[in-house]
Amino acid sequence: MDAYAFAKSGKLKLKCHEDKVKRRKRKSPGTSSTRATKVVMNAFSEDLAAHGGWWEISKFVDIIGPVAIQMTGLAPAQEYSSSSTNLPLPIPPAYYLSASDDGFINLGPPRKEGEPPAPEEIFTAVKVSDTKVAFKTGYDKYMTANTSAQNLITAAADAIGPREQFEPVFQDGKAALLGFNNCFVSVDAGSDRAVCRAQKAGSTEMLVIRSNRDLTHNPLNDLPEEERHGTKKAEYLYVRKFQSWQDKKIRLTREDTAALEDAKRVGNLHECMLDRREKMKSDRYCK
Repeated sequence: MDAYAFAKSGKLKLKCHEDKVKRRKRKSPGTSSTRATKVVMNAFSEDLAAHGGWWEISKFVDIIGPVAIQMTGLAPAQEYSSSSTNLPLPIPPAYYLSASDDGFINLGPPRKEGEPPAPEEIFTAVKVSDTKVAFKTGYDKYMTANTSAQNLITAAADAIGPREQFEPVFQDGKAALLGFNNCFVSVDAGSDRAVCRAQKAGSTEMLVIRSNRDLTHNPLNDLPEEERHGTKKAEYLYVRKFQSWQDKKIRLTREDTAALEDAKRVGNLHECMLDRREKMKSDRYCK
């Protein structure tokens, strides 16, 4: 029998050389979510810049103050060749509803990328209930859904009634406006005037409500107006608000205001100020 048959075959091992164990790098669990957040933020920033600083509203609570109504279903479709598939797609022009001095709501001219809505295309949103809102034009008239044969939307009302109330509907990332007659807002293709006649929301009824409200949150806005300038100023403003004297003079306690800072940290600032005012009396809210 061959002597080499008894030899063990395998990898050649040399002295002073240890095998290096290859370990797979595990991705942190937050990597995918972080990338998704960056993608969303980039898309939001691009959309914001493309519409001149006006961002898309996706919740009813954000429909307040100056808004613009963009009709997204009316933008012309873009055609692309197969050779340009790797290039970024151009943003189609934006079409906004525009108020005119004759009392009609028309479709405004196309706005190029980066161009904001014109002044006549900006409405003031006024919340009527938890689900409905009214739109006031720059001519101080409210947008109205008429029940005429053409179901035109006009802007001649001086007050808010049932016909001036619209319900924004958000679903699957899209939005539409429902009038009091259970029909959706769209634009007539022949006259370019806003109408409220479609019983179902199709592509021509799709729209985007935009706002230019500042999204940065100021924590001082969460405080009462009297407490935004420090505890010493807050005590003075509350004394002027709640106390009254015959000589019309304001009287403050001479105690140290450091107690107010301590009370603010603990969470009983108002109780502390009430105790301090109680010593001065003439307070209708004193114990």
